[in-house]
Amino acid sequence: MSQGFLLSIAWTGGGRMLSIFTIWFFFVKSILFALQGLAQITWLLLVHSNYCCEHERRVGTTMCETSW
Repeated sequence: MSQGFLLSIAWTGGGRMLSIFTIWFFFVKSILFALQGLAQITWLLLVHSNYCCEHERRVGTTMCETSW
């Protein structure tokens, strides 16, 4: 379906269901976007902590700090 067709449905009387669907779609999309961002931050933290541990192993210190 083209975007113009969907827009014309939204302007007619039967557009209530479509607008609910559109709101729900953007709601789900924003949640997925937030989860993706959270996953990227978690991955970066894990990589950073692993890098710190490797660096400290090479240097010879026994304490492994993950805080930056």
